[in-house]
Amino acid sequence: MSDYINIKQYDEMNVTAKDDRILYDVSHTNGVIEGCDITYSGGNTIHIGAGYGVIKGALFEILEHDITVALSEAGTLLGQIYIHFDLSAETVIDIICESASALTPMTQNEDANFINGVYDIQLCTFTVNTTMLTDLLVTFPMVLGASDFQLEFVGKTTHFNNDGSIRYSYPDGRYVIQDFPAGAITRQRLYAPSGTLIATKTTTSDSATGDIIDTVVKE
Repeated sequence: MSDYINIKQYDEMNVTAKDDRILYDVSHTNGVIEGCDITYSGGNTIHIGAGYGVIKGALFEILEHDITVALSEAGTLLGQIYIHFDLSAETVIDIICESASALTPMTQNEDANFINGVYDIQLCTFTVNTTMLTDLLVTFPMVLGASDFQLEFVGKTTHFNNDGSIRYSYPDGRYVIQDFPAGAITRQRLYAPSGTLIATKTTTSDSATGDIIDTVVKE
């Protein structure tokens, strides 16, 4: 029956990039490993710092660069910057900047490595008008390693508007955040498998520029 099974990691075996992606995909989450700091550079320009991340088991590198966001012709538009990973495309990975009345939903094919599918990771959101952009909010997830999965920690992230109303809640947590302090933009909570709250991180930003004012972590 040995004709119907083989081992990939063995002497003189051919281990492909797909083989590696499949292996690493089960031991890591998707997101940024290090760097990739996103800041407002004034006007309609966003600066993205150098860094590394993982998407469906593939390591990617982002080089430091500026992105000029297209201004609105009238009124205010929503905006986002995201990583687009498409195994069926000629350009397999790209950084896309979008401003529109309604943003494109992130496509996340969990079986991307098996079906040549698509997986998107949002890096940030913002609003843009006829002269400048505001409300810059960094949204990318950080990569968790295999040890984090073994501990079964659960993280829940909710993004808020300046008035405290919910802008977006990530669906991959099992706790819904209801309360929110005035002036804060993002609250993240980390729970143990028992449901015990381990830590809370609250980030506040300037209501006019969107610049981060303070980040407070409570354990």
